[in-house]
Amino acid sequence: VPSAGVYRLALGSDDGARLAIDLDRNGLGPADVLMEDPGPHAHQVVYANVTFPAAGAYDFQVTSYNSGGGGSVELSVPLNEGV
Repeated sequence: VPSAGVYRLALGSDDGARLAIDLDRNGLGPADVLMEDPGPHAHQVVYANVTFPAAGAYDFQVTSYNSGGGGSVELSVPLNEGV
């Protein structure tokens, strides 16, 4: 993250996905889940505004599942802050 601020993230999946980011830098846990799309469905994208308190590196985890047929997952992150 180049600077503190609000970033608009996009999480796409077929069939479902979850994104967790360790914003408080105390280890990933259930409270760090910021986006959750339980599905099932064809590929679709969900969006969330995420406020990063400071510049720097953050641990994150993307989890997805496929309930049959084709599957996909993508995480889109902007290069600059701003919503």
